[in-house]
Amino acid sequence: MKNFLVKIGHLMHKIYITAVCAFFYLCPVQKNKIVCFNFRGDGFGDSPKYLVNELLKKGHYAIYWVVKDLNMMVPAPLKKIKYQSLKMYYHLITARLRIDNIRCNPKPPFKRKNQFYLQTDHGGMLLKGVEKDVEQTLGKWYVRMAKQDGKLTDFMLSNCASKTAQLKTSYWYDGEIWQFGLPREDILFHPDQSAIDELKTRHNLQDKKIVLYAPSFRDDRSFYDRLHLDPAQLTAALNQKFGGEFVFCTRVHPNDLKLKDKLAKFGTVDLTAEGDSMLVLAAADVVISDYSSMLIDFVITQKPAFCFAPDYEQYIKNERILYLDLQHCGLPFAESFPDLLNAVKTFDATAYQKVVAQIFAVNGLYPNHGSAQAIVDHLLSRQILCTPDN
Repeated sequence: MKNFLVKIGHLMHKIYITAVCAFFYLCPVQKNKIVCFNFRGDGFGDSPKYLVNELLKKGHYAIYWVVKDLNMMVPAPLKKIKYQSLKMYYHLITARLRIDNIRCNPKPPFKRKNQFYLQTDHGGMLLKGVEKDVEQTLGKWYVRMAKQDGKLTDFMLSNCASKTAQLKTSYWYDGEIWQFGLPREDILFHPDQSAIDELKTRHNLQDKKIVLYAPSFRDDRSFYDRLHLDPAQLTAALNQKFGGEFVFCTRVHPNDLKLKDKLAKFGTVDLTAEGDSMLVLAAADVVISDYSSMLIDFVITQKPAFCFAPDYEQYIKNERILYLDLQHCGLPFAESFPDLLNAVKTFDATAYQKVVAQIFAVNGLYPNHGSAQAIVDHLLSRQILCTPDN
């Protein structure tokens, strides 16, 4: 009975939104209006952030950032709009360009002919199976929304040859793929030290080194209850191996926000609320992850990345296939905390750099000379966006 009532509620909401949106379609599309999403209303971050920063250099655009909490900070002159609000639908229906980084955000009933949708995606070189490759493990609602998203999307971005191939075969998408790299990775290739310093100041991490633990999401919600970590032992090993004073920090996946308190038992500095995950990676000195794209993103910096996957066998059996054999690819790999400590103590920087270079070569990583600038220039040259003076 409860599930039936929930479905009825969702249906009534959809009918209401559709009816109200009908009036919004009477309003003209505004040629310099842009609506941006970062996951489901997260803060100013990911590829949309770097595209917006580049757009702001060009002049004045009416840019709207969708947030789940109106208290979230976004830079001026951006305007905040509440996730799932009627105002959000109005701006989506009257915007020239939508920029998004996930496929399951809400959409108006239909897209107009003079509108464009740039889907940046939030993963680069992929570690775990996605979209069509794991369709049987995805919820029916997600598959339905992803297919709809693919039909509406005009352009997607890629940072490497393997990603381009996956977009063509593993996604429900057959449109243009822009091989300019991912704007979110610009800061990893070209670090912004002032932004890094500001982040460290916000969290009282000045003159400290950061070891970031950033696990991927899992369908198995009991993972955190079984997780064994000793931050004191880990930071001591890192201090001895790399020098300096390490602080253990954490960041949970956006799908696991309700579980972030599970990591509080380790007495960590929680960096989950930072809107820009790539800025967090740029500030980190060491990253420990598992099946998250953050692991492979971080190797761009050439700094030490450790794969800590205590549920490795169960994960690949019950949840997702892996595109990269983490056990044998050469990156430091551990299935237990003692193994992780040993991987830190025996880390070989020379061997690690060779492994990273090989991973880049096999995946065909595209050079990054400023992805955000290249994409914005392309948007302007294609007249997808007008220059502010036009």
